[in-house]
This record gives sequence, C-alpha cells and structure tokens, in this order.
Amino acid sequence: MTEQTPASTPTHQGEDTDITPAAVLATRRALRTGLMWVMVGAIIAGVVVTIMTGPKIGAFYFALLMIIVGTLRWALPGQPFGIAAREQKWKDIIFCYAVSAGLIILASTSYALRCTEGFLC
Repeated sequence: MTEQTPASTPTHQGEDTDITPAAVLATRRALRTGLMWVMVGAIIAGVVVTIMTGPKIGAFYFALLMIIVGTLRWALPGQPFGIAAREQKWKDIIFCYAVSAGLIILASTSYALRCTEGFLC
C-alpha cells in the first residue's frame, strides 16, 4: 500500500521547504519594503539629475518616473507599498499619467525652462 499525502503538502521528492502563512507574509513584506527603497533611490537620483543637468531634463526624468510608476501600478497585483496611494487602482494610474503629461507639457513649453545649449534643448 502507498501512503497518501494531504493536498496541502508538497509531493515533490527532495523538497523540504514548507510554505507557511508566516513565510508568505515575511516574503511579501520584504518585497514591499524593497520597492519602497527603490522608489526613494529613484527620487534621489532625480534630484541629482536635476541639480547636475538643469530643470528641463529633471522634469523629463520625473515625467518618465511617473510613467514607470503608473505602468507598475497597472501591472502589479494588489497594492504595492511605495507606489499605491488609493484602493482603486485606476485612480492611481490616471493620477500618475496625468502628472507625467503635465510635466512633459511644462518641460516642453515653459519659457523658464528653455535653454540655448545642452542636451534636449
């Protein structure tokens, strides 16, 4: 006779890892914290880019960052910590894309951000 295993236990031989709710929560918490620190790093990098290259390229950088955040919010399931502000996903997505469009229009048309030499002028 063969021994039957419950449906919740892994049936693969050589696999000795148990998936517990605590392990799943710990992994999710680590991923959420990691995404938050990536966002903090991207914002700090944007400030450095703005200081080093000027406000026009900085505005384009932050517009691109908002497009990336909106796309990640659209693609990732649930409410990723660091990029989700509301329960309704579509509100976050619309907000991110609207801010990005505003930054692109500002950087492209503002007289104060015009330059006569340099990259993307």
